[in-house]
Amino acid sequence: MKQLLLFLIAVATFTSCVSNKKFEAMQAGMQSELDEANRQLGKCGEDLPGYMDKLAACERDRALLKNTDQAREQQVQDLKDHVA
Repeated sequence: MKQLLLFLIAVATFTSCVSNKKFEAMQAGMQSELDEANRQLGKCGEDLPGYMDKLAACERDRALLKNTDQAREQQVQDLKDHVA
C-alpha cells in the first residue's frame, strides 16, 4: 500500500498537466496579445487630447448657436408683437 501511494505521489510530482512546450507557446501568445493591447492603449492615450479639443470646440459652437437661436427667436417675437 505504501509503495502504491509513493508511486502515485512520484507520478503526480513528475508529471504536469500541460507540457512545457505548450505552456511556453501559450505564454508567448498571451504576451503578444498583451503587447498589442498595450500598443492600442498607447494610441488611445495619444488620440485623447485631440478628441478633447474637438469636443471643446463643438461645445463652444453649440453655445454660440444656442445664443444665436435665442436672439432670432426674440427677433421673431418682436416682429410678431409689432405686426399684431
